[in-house]
Order: sequence, then C-alpha cells, then structure tokens
Amino acid sequence: MSFFAARQAILDIHKQIFGYELLFRKGYDNIYPDICNEAATSRMINGLTVDSGINDFASGNVAFINFTEASLINRYPFLLPNDKIVVEILETVRPSQSTLAICQELKSAGFTLALDDYEDDVLWNPFLAIVDIIKIDFQALSKTAMCAVIEKLKDYPNLQLLAEKIETYDEFQTAKQLGFQLFQGYFFSKPVIIKSLSLDPSHVTIMQLMQLVNEKDPDIDAIANKIKHDANLSIKTLRYVQSPIFKRSATINSIQQAIVTLGIENLRRLISLLFCSQLAGNKPTELSRIAIQRAHFCENICMLLRQPELADDAFLIGLLSLVDAMLDGDIREIVATLPVNEQVKMGLTEADSWASIMLTLCNAFERGNWDELNRLCKAQNIDFFVAEEIFMRAQEYSTTQIKATA
Repeated sequence: MSFFAARQAILDIHKQIFGYELLFRKGYDNIYPDICNEAATSRMINGLTVDSGINDFASGNVAFINFTEASLINRYPFLLPNDKIVVEILETVRPSQSTLAICQELKSAGFTLALDDYEDDVLWNPFLAIVDIIKIDFQALSKTAMCAVIEKLKDYPNLQLLAEKIETYDEFQTAKQLGFQLFQGYFFSKPVIIKSLSLDPSHVTIMQLMQLVNEKDPDIDAIANKIKHDANLSIKTLRYVQSPIFKRSATINSIQQAIVTLGIENLRRLISLLFCSQLAGNKPTELSRIAIQRAHFCENICMLLRQPELADDAFLIGLLSLVDAMLDGDIREIVATLPVNEQVKMGLTEADSWASIMLTLCNAFERGNWDELNRLCKAQNIDFFVAEEIFMRAQEYSTTQIKATA
C-alpha cells in the first residue's frame, strides 16, 4: 500500500515559505476502511521514516504533523528528527497533567510545539509557557473573540500566532494587523484585486518566447536572439541547462549552445517555467511551485486518460491555471492576450471544459479533500493510487524545477 500525504503551505509575514502541514487521510474511510486518527498518525510516522523522508514531502522546510493524545502518550514524535518537524497537538487532545508532562519532555528534547485550533480555555494556560506556536482558525472566531484571545496571549512573548484558513488577501492583511506572524490558507493563489491588465516589457518578452517555442517548426535562431537580449532570461537559461537535473559535466558557454543541448522539448519546458516565474514576480514562490505542480499533474493525468494528443495543452493549462493570481487580473482578459491555442484558452476559462476534471482533481489533492477525490476518481474511472502517485511525482518535479530556475 502506498503512502501519501497532502500538504498545505504555511507562510511568514513576507509570504515566504515557513513550512508545510502534512495532512493525513483523516476521514477517508472509503479509501482506507475504518481508519481512525491513531492509525492515520501511525501511517504518517511510518511513511516519513520508512517510505519517504520528511525533506521529500516538505521540500527541506519544517513539517507540521498532527499528533493525537494517544500518539503523544506513545511518544511517536521521538521517532522523527526534532529539527525537522513541528509537533502539532490536535484540538481533540485533553489538557491534562500527563499531556503537559509529555509536552515538557518534548520541549526539553528540542521539539517545536504547536496548539491546533486554539480557543481560550484556562486548562491550556500551563501549556502556554512551553508551546511555540498557537494556531487559530480565522473563520471560526469572531473578530471580538479573536482579539480577546490575542490580548491574553501577549503575556507569552515566546508564542508565534498562526492564522489558519486565510483565503483572501484582505483576510491576510487583517490577520497581520491583529498580530499574526504565520499564515495558512490559499490567499496567495487568488488575485489581490481585479484590475486592467498591464504587462511590463519582461512579460511581453517571455510571452513572445512562449509563442516562438510553441510554433510547429521553432526558429532556434530567433529564440536564441530573444533570450540574449534579456539578461535575466540568459542567466536563468544557462543556469538551468547546467543544473543537476541533466547531470552534465560540460560547461555551456553560449545561449545557442544551451538551446541545442536542451533540445526543443526541454526548451519548451524551460520557457514555460520561466514564463510562470516571471509572471509571478514578487508573489510567494509557492504560487509558482503549485502552478508547475499542476502542469506536471495535468499532463500525466491526460496520459492516464489515454489522451496523449492533449498532453502538451494539459501541461500549459495546469501551468497557467494561476495566471490571474500572478498578474492580479481577470482570467479571461489575461488569457485573451496569451500566445496559446483555443483549446488551452477554453480549458482555462470554461468551468465545464475538457480540462476542468484535471484541475479539480489536482486542487482536491492540494487541499487534502479526500471525499472529493474519491468521487472524482470513481466518476472518471481513475485508480486513486495511480492518481496519487502522479500527484506525488508532480510535487517532487515542481520542487526540483523551482530550484533549477531560481
């Protein structure tokens, strides 16, 4: 049986990755019959210590892992490295003397501790001096109640406040003003505001390159000339072709040589990735990573559905699925300017298009929406475990590509 965990990004106040929460198959009875929280925790620990390393799932960042009361009593956190995880104490854990003793033991051993879905309760007061992070559900409390909790927690300067379920940019701004330092949610993957599209010269250049590389017979000289006249693109191209991905020892000395070395398919991928990172600009790198992850996932789901002729379009649809958040504009207005075919444009703008199933499936994996995943896989006659393997490979692919084009 394969091991899988969805993950959700946790960002700091500068919208940079602080860590990832790894999500169990909690409530996924129809895939793993009669699974309980304890079994889910056990499988997570086993998966991270035997099947896959924490670095693979958290991309070198800390991993927030949920622990139940029984898993704390059984001292499961000690099976994992104290500098790689945050021990997230679930809201179902009872604040007893025995639980406090275990938390003190974990703290002394160098673990970082977090309380999940915290609400003001005097029984938790003894924990506040040793816990590092308090997670508060931004949707569950009124602003008045939240302010009261935050005011109380000011007496504990050791604490970092993490706002969960931040879904819009306005909520992110409000949470910052209230004193939160960490943020979890999908606010970074939505447009800040809808405004008229205005592209700067670097956007135009990368769009022109997209058009050149996707022509039936790409003009290599024209592509090389376009890259040469943009210093940033030149550096990224040379860095990419010499990255560990290709395991090449020979030095590349020119853009022309880099293009020939890459070959047209890898060149198309490179330009697509640079297009993505260029448009994302000063947005969180997680936005670009998710876009690349979607591209790889959609392409391979397309192959799984025996539609290889649509795989290239599926890659572009996944890659461009967050373009409205990258440019803070209307998706239809942006897509109308893109040098892509009508099939791709339809896939990006029509809710019931041929691509909507792939994007919905990918989104369900990203959010750990197990019920939706089960429904979608059954409806499309897709083997869940094959789809999860594709998603896991997409996660790994996106992390590798982001590093290569950084």
